[in-house]
Amino acid sequence: MKKAFIIDDEKMVITMLSEYLVKFNFVCQSAQNGVDVIKKIKEFLPDIIICDLNIQPGNGITILKEIKEDMQLKNIPFIFISALEDDDTILEGLSAGAAGYISKSLDLEEFKEKLMRIIERRLSPKNNEENTPS
Repeated sequence: MKKAFIIDDEKMVITMLSEYLVKFNFVCQSAQNGVDVIKKIKEFLPDIIICDLNIQPGNGITILKEIKEDMQLKNIPFIFISALEDDDTILEGLSAGAAGYISKSLDLEEFKEKLMRIIERRLSPKNNEENTPS
């Protein structure tokens, strides 16, 4: 089973994504804000993190930067979801190390396909060799 951690201030979004991902053998945990989120992620150790850009306190980019600084979490793919379609914001998130950006207006089937591609890239033998210390 794959594990996804969802961070979004809208409970409805968390519920919708969790219910959808469970159909594809995901176990999901979530948070509605950035409070203690790093601790929760460390306890769960997901295969992927899905985070709204506009999460409080701070924002999704702040959470991503904390994850990228943590040796235990830094290789977990991190995807932003947002209703924002501002190119500068998207570029800022990708530059900070996000594996992708998905618009909240995207249909669920496209969402699943993007998510699975990112997870498969992470789990591919080539990437595992690159992420293994010498």
